[in-house]
This record gives sequence, structure tokens and C-alpha cells, in this order.
Amino acid sequence: MNRSTFRKGFAPALLPATLALLACGCGGGGGTIGPGGGSAGNGGNGSGGNGGTTTNASLGGIWRGTDAASGQQMLGIIAETGEFNFLRSDNIQYVGTATTSVNNVTGNIEGIVPLGFTFGDGATHATGTLTGTVHERQTLSTNIKFATDLGSVSSGVASLNFDTLYNDSSALSTVAGNYTSTTNGPVFNINSNGAVFLQDPATGCVLNGTVSIINARYNAYRVLFSYSNCQNQSVALNGISFSGLAMLDRTISPVGIVIAATGATFGKKYGVIYRMSRS
Repeated sequence: MNRSTFRKGFAPALLPATLALLACGCGGGGGTIGPGGGSAGNGGNGSGGNGGTTTNASLGGIWRGTDAASGQQMLGIIAETGEFNFLRSDNIQYVGTATTSVNNVTGNIEGIVPLGFTFGDGATHATGTLTGTVHERQTLSTNIKFATDLGSVSSGVASLNFDTLYNDSSALSTVAGNYTSTTNGPVFNINSNGAVFLQDPATGCVLNGTVSIINARYNAYRVLFSYSNCQNQSVALNGISFSGLAMLDRTISPVGIVIAATGATFGKKYGVIYRMSRS
């Protein structure tokens, strides 16, 4: 797989500190792309031949590994529904859905680079497919193929390991609290009913939304939110509905949270990532 190549346009400036803002121009641009990991979803149960029953492996999990193309670290959240969001350490997001047939994985992936950066040919957005195998709650191996909106193609493999953090149960009472970044950015509040609120004095942005339970047995949450009152460069976020996934890390002190979501408006897609600690 070719290494991802980026060109810098202008430095990201939206929602500083707690938020890495990503943007993509869908249907436009192009570039030589070398994205790393994508991943997968959940297939449920299927009927086997000869009157037997074949169980499809679950892809649900928190998955960690390295993007073979770039050497970047990967963190993936896959819900039992098959929704996934993989975050590279350089804040590229890979999102989509996938299914399993026994241990075989198939799915679609969408790649979004950070705001102000592009792939090698100028694209900020790419789409692709994945195939691979999963050993439930152990390892996930994928073969992925991406193309930018202008058709530049890259392919390769990614290998990821299951993190037992996923086996932590989820509850609104568990995720509730105030969270801030290590750089003392705005406070991200989740109340006991799952309502989410943030106000960023640096940009004027006000975030309102919800966190909800996907499956109470596992450490993956669904997030929905939108922005209002954003000023200057951040004005593009106003009114966009974002959806995504979140997970808690209760093995560290204070407790950490990762929230990743994407939204679209006027032919562009945006992604936001919050990495914070309970305050």
C-alpha cells in the first residue's frame, strides 16, 4: 500500500484545543491516497446448509493497531450494529458499515482528511471497500482499496487487535460528567439523561445533542449533535447534524472519552473528534 501523501493548505483553526475538525469536499478534488486501517461491523446469525446453523462472528469492539501504509496508530470503535469509526493518530477518520459471513468481512469505507490538508492529488475525500477476516474479540485483518474523488487508487492491509475495554458495560450514568482536554479547552457536558452541551468561547460555537446506549453490554455509545452560533471560519458548522460513536476509557485516571462524528452540508462532509478527560 502506498503511503498517504498530504499537502498543506492552511492550518486547521476551527474549535481549537478539544476538537480536531476535519473537512471533505465530496464529489470534487482528487489525490494519491494511501489510507491505512478501515474496519468492520456485525453480521448477526445466518443459516447454514444441511439443516445446520452457522454463526457469523461479531465485529463489535474497540480495536487498536497500526496503519501499515503510514505507520500511524489506529483506534477503532465498531458497534454491534456494524457501524464503525476508525481514527488515525493524525486525525484522519475512516467511517462506514460492514457485515460478516462466518469470519469473512465486507464493507464500505469513507476517508476524510483534516481541514487544511489534502491527499497527494489535492483531494480531501475518498471512498473505498474492504474485505478481510475477523476472529471475534481477538483480531481483525482487512484488505482495503480506496479511490479519491478523482480516481487515484491505493490498496493495502491493516491488522488490528481487540481491546478488552469494549467489554465494559455502558450506561448513561456511567458516561455522564464534565470533560475537558489537557489544554484546558471548553467543557463538554453529558448529563444523566444523555443530553450533551458545549460552548466554546473561542469560536462562539454552541453544541447541543445526545449520547445514547447501543448495547448495554458493551462500551460503545451513539452520539448525535449539531452546532449553532459559530463565528468566523467555524460558521460552516452551523446547522449541520453530526452522528458518530464514542467510547470511555475507565482504565486511566481521570476517565477518558473519545467522541468521533461526521456530518454533511452543501456537498461537503465534516468530521469532528473530541479526546478528553473527565474533570
